[in-house]
Amino acid sequence: MPNPSSTCAVGIRATWFVYPILIVIGIAAEFSRGKNALGSTGFRSFFTALSIVMILFVVAWEVLCFYESQAYDRQYFYGIIEIGLYMVPTVVLALVQIVLHYWRAGKRGAAG
Repeated sequence: MPNPSSTCAVGIRATWFVYPILIVIGIAAEFSRGKNALGSTGFRSFFTALSIVMILFVVAWEVLCFYESQAYDRQYFYGIIEIGLYMVPTVVLALVQIVLHYWRAGKRGAAG
């Protein structure tokens, strides 16, 4: 039976390029706020929630790998490095998208 952590790591490696593309679509939605369907409130809120979920996923994975590397096997420490390399662009773009979502809403005087 495969190790769940290894299986999850393979899944992350297989889809690491998809997450930044989704977040870039969310950033594009922030710049087209209210001009078309891409800039609708629901679309922008969905991608802001997706950004928050991505950040929470990365943090949870890092904590899990750190705990396993300290408690069970030092091999899991490489998971911390791996997720950092694969997911840093996603986290950076997600933070940019979240800041744009709330900063631009604040300038217009309406949240969301």
